[in-house]
Amino acid sequence: IAHEINNPVAIMVEEAGWIHDLLEDEPVNKLENKEEFERALAQIKTQGIRCREITQKLLSFARKIDSSVANVNINEIINDVIRFCSQRAKYSNVVIQSKLGENLPVLKISHTEMQQVLLNLMNNALDALEKRGGNISITSMLEDDDVVISVKDDGPGIPPAIIHRIFDPFFTTKAVGKGTGLGLSICYGIIKKLGGNIDVQSIIDAGTTFSVRIPRKTNESK
Repeated sequence: IAHEINNPVAIMVEEAGWIHDLLEDEPVNKLENKEEFERALAQIKTQGIRCREITQKLLSFARKIDSSVANVNINEIINDVIRFCSQRAKYSNVVIQSKLGENLPVLKISHTEMQQVLLNLMNNALDALEKRGGNISITSMLEDDDVVISVKDDGPGIPPAIIHRIFDPFFTTKAVGKGTGLGLSICYGIIKKLGGNIDVQSIIDAGTTFSVRIPRKTNESK
């Protein structure tokens, strides 16, 4: 179904771009409401691109992102993700702090999948702090033979009435156009596939903490 949606959406986006190019060649005095046409075409293109992104995430969700497995140093991925997010954090007046455990065991997991999980959690924390600034802390440690990674922000928190739905597909607290509600669902699927767990704790006006627990011997290494 996602493929069937994606193809006509791609054509729609291309045709909107083509019409815009044709309008650019038309003399201004021969075309009434040109600005309104351009505004409508821009909106068609924007929403078409958004549809394409949603279908791509649907396909990713269905496949659970079948990436190659290798021996991975989790702290290296965390440091990479912090670097990826540093510019956005700077412009949002957010300070990122890390406290990473030493001598953590190497995990037999997909580097790409784990990077996606941590990047999603970091971006969610940045979204929560975007308008107010604040702090994000990310930690790693070994606990009961599990590697535990936590991402904590001091943002507005998640209301108790909806926190139980946070990992449901298509559920989002973000404004229309800013989220598909698939990011955390994909993260949940990735961690569960490893035999691990991901949970969330949140206090209104105090912040939110996502904790990822991965067993030393994952399902991928068995």
